[in-house]
Amino acid sequence: MNALPLTGRDGGRLLVQPMSSPQPHRTTTLRTAARLLAILAWATHLGASPTTFPNWLAAHGLTGTNDTAAQLADPDGDGASNIVEYAWDTDPASATSRPATAVECSGPAFSATFPRDPAKTDLAYHIETSSDLCIWFIVARSVYGRPLVNLGGASSIGESGGNPRLATTWIDAATGAPSQGFARVRLSYKEQRPAPGLLWPDGIEPGDPATGEAPVGRRNWWVDSAAPAGGDGSHGSPFNSFEVVEDAVRGGDFIYVRGVFDMATHSSGHRMTLNLYRAQAGGSPDSPTTVKSWRGSPRAVFDSRRTSAQLRASNSAGLRFQNLELRNFGDQGIVVGDGVTYAEMVNLVIHDGQVTAGSGIGGGLVMYAADSRHIFVVRHCEIFSTPDDNPGNNSGAFSVISEPSAHAGSSVVVRHCLFHDNHIAVRHKHAGRVHMEASDNRFEDNAIGFYLRMWTSEAHHNLFVRNGTAFQLDSDNMNANHDYRLHHNTLYDTNWLASTMPDQGGFVANLHLEDNLFLDPTPGDGVIRIGSGDWNWGANDLSGWTSARNLFLYTPDTRPFLHSAPPTAHLSRDFADALTQLGDTTSRRIDPRLENPAGDDFTLRADSPAIGAAADGGDVGAF
Repeated sequence: MNALPLTGRDGGRLLVQPMSSPQPHRTTTLRTAARLLAILAWATHLGASPTTFPNWLAAHGLTGTNDTAAQLADPDGDGASNIVEYAWDTDPASATSRPATAVECSGPAFSATFPRDPAKTDLAYHIETSSDLCIWFIVARSVYGRPLVNLGGASSIGESGGNPRLATTWIDAATGAPSQGFARVRLSYKEQRPAPGLLWPDGIEPGDPATGEAPVGRRNWWVDSAAPAGGDGSHGSPFNSFEVVEDAVRGGDFIYVRGVFDMATHSSGHRMTLNLYRAQAGGSPDSPTTVKSWRGSPRAVFDSRRTSAQLRASNSAGLRFQNLELRNFGDQGIVVGDGVTYAEMVNLVIHDGQVTAGSGIGGGLVMYAADSRHIFVVRHCEIFSTPDDNPGNNSGAFSVISEPSAHAGSSVVVRHCLFHDNHIAVRHKHAGRVHMEASDNRFEDNAIGFYLRMWTSEAHHNLFVRNGTAFQLDSDNMNANHDYRLHHNTLYDTNWLASTMPDQGGFVANLHLEDNLFLDPTPGDGVIRIGSGDWNWGANDLSGWTSARNLFLYTPDTRPFLHSAPPTAHLSRDFADALTQLGDTTSRRIDPRLENPAGDDFTLRADSPAIGAAADGGDVGAF
């Protein structure tokens, strides 16, 4: 143990710096014979780096993921990790520049003063005290750029100065307290996750419209719906429809589109649809064939007039649709066929469709995965107002049709998207060998958020607001065991967290719930519904289900947690009984204390029990 003798008197002021330690992320404690003196700079590793912390590292010449750039690394050997030096804004490459915390004693009271930069919204500061170095109590906290808040254990708190500010916490020692005590400033670091939404909300991607982005050896094409006939596809003389470029495009080419492509003006000589069906239109993941709006111009619009799909790709090893709007589609809007092995959908706006297909393969965006290894990425899109004339058919605003013949390693990634006012937002049909990861999305006012049927799915850091069911777990066409891992999601005013169908064909669907936050102020039948058809509890094998560290608050408090349907033959379990069934000893029913969920602010208050309650010291929920 490293130790440093200190001498002083009551009422004195000491400036304390951490000592060198082989474990710089651990506590550095200073113990005195006075009533209190203990200071530390201590950090918790909480996952991937946010943008602010890497920028700070880069400014000090520390980049990459090597040992010197890690969050808990100490490249200058001064006993302070990078994350602590980031919080104190000291130099991580200089041992003479070390974090310091000031302690002042005045009779039975003492204070700790430290710098806090409100611009560093990835840090939380926890002021904690202890009488034995074993049990610590939080007395004040500042979370993610917000002011220091007294949590009941401080006699006073205050902040002064500009940016960074000096934050001070005064603590009174209790009468009869031992002659010594301890305090610490503990840091926790939280990844800054981008908010869901469009990259260019106004529809205008910046850049020179006349400068093409196709790589060397590839061609740029320009199409303007308002251009006169007879163009050659250049920027100065664009085509006004797709019949020529559809046949001429090659892999890796860029097709720039502008204007409104209205199916009401469709004819054999003036085609408003684009179908990349030829093998030579393929591209690659590194150089995809790209269809996007002209830079510097409003987003191009495809108006389907409730007819067939206007954008379709049948063959491609690399495809990107970017910054396009598709409206008034019929059964399908944009279709990516199973001959496409890599596709990105970026900054698309898809809305006001009408799905009526009896086969259940409709949707604003439909992607097929079969007979190959498929990688599909959908990000920064907004898909809304997609009802279903036949709700039992379960077509989705975004539909994935996957088959068992899809090769190992196939995946669908959905990130930073907005789904609202749909019957089903994201829907899987069939049960293919595909993994889905969905993160940082917002689901609002949908009947169903996810309709899951892939072999494996992971959904995390998503926000659900006013949905009927967040996750519908369907076991139809099961041909393998399914695993669904749902973690770090925030669900507000959503009736069902999950609803299951019975296991089929000797296979089981396993649900894993970790670090989710569920807050539903409206009355409901339950939280998780088992067998949402004509089946009862016994149709689902829950032995493979797991649950841990979730926070729940719902109305009424007598509402069952696990509820089987239909009500005429239900078997329900209350919260405590359900957690016993799931082997969960860490989830709680408690107010998560969000800032203002009714006002659309779902961030955690400084006194929220969700802070630091997740795995590895992180926060429960999406924020």
